Amino acid sequence: TNALQLRHRGPTSNLILPKANATHFLITMDAKEMKVKNRQRVPQVKIRRNALEGAQTLEWYRKTIRPLFPYGNEEWCPVENPQPLANVRFGRVQDRSRSAESIYFFIAPQSGAHLSKSLFYEWISEASAAIGMPMTAHNFRHGLASILLKRSLANLEKVAKFLGNTPAVVQRNYAWINVEAVIEETQDEIMDEALG
Repeated sequence: TNALQLRHRGPTSNLILPKANATHFLITMDAKEMKVKNRQRVPQVKIRRNALEGAQTLEWYRKTIRPLFPYGNEEWCPVENPQPLANVRFGRVQDRSRSAESIYFFIAPQSGAHLSKSLFYEWISEASAAIGMPMTAHNFRHGLASILLKRSLANLEKVAKFLGNTPAVVQRNYAWINVEAVIEETQDEIMDEALG
C-alpha cells in the first residue's frame, strides 16, 4: 500500500518525476513510512524506462488517467468539497472558485486523498476478470514471485528483497518449487563446473 500513498507534490514528496532527458522516476521513502524492521535506511528506487515499461506506465497514468479525476488535473481542479490543506496544492483560480490538486500521485476518485487499497484491489479484480484472468492483487504478488523463482532459484534472495520478505518466507509462502527444475538446474551447475 505504500505505493498508493506516493506524493509527487509538496514538501513531503517522495516520488520525483523525470525532468528533461531523465529516464526514470525516483522513489525516496522515509524509513518511518516503510514496513521495515529496525527502521533501516531504505534505498532510493529508480523506476526506469525499460522493457518492463514501469516508467512508461507511470507517465501514461500521469498524462492520461490522473487528469480525469477532479483533484488530479494540475491545470484546473475545481473544489466542490474543500479537502484538508495537507492533501491539496492550490492552483489556478477560475470563475472565482479555488482550484486544488492532490499531492498524491494515485488519487481517490472524488477527493484529494490517496487511492484506497480496497478500491485499488477492487479495480484489479474487475480488470483481470474482464480479460478472463480473475485475480486479486495478492495473486499477482504470488505469481510474480513464482515466475521469477521458476526461472532460477538463485533469484530467491532478489525476490525476497523485492517483496520485502526474508528468503525463508518467500520460499515457504510465495513460490511453488518445481523439484524437477531444481534438479536440472543443479545438474547444469555441476556440468558447468566440471567443464570449466
